Amino acid sequence: MATFRIRIDERIRIGKAILELLRATAKESKAIELIDNTEAKDNYNEDFVKMVLEAKASKNRIRIDPKNL
Repeated sequence: MATFRIRIDERIRIGKAILELLRATAKESKAIELIDNTEAKDNYNEDFVKMVLEAKASKNRIRIDPKNL
């Protein structure tokens, strides 16, 4: 089973059509399950995200030569 996160603009005609197709398919078949955005969990650890954002904001950079690894 695969999981996809898509953002659909419900104000546009094609967005309405795709969303309605997904809802109708999910209602009649167990092959598709719609997950509310509030229920979706982020796959990244909170500590890891915090570390990456701090490193991004930091000006300290270390250049590593891959030949020396």
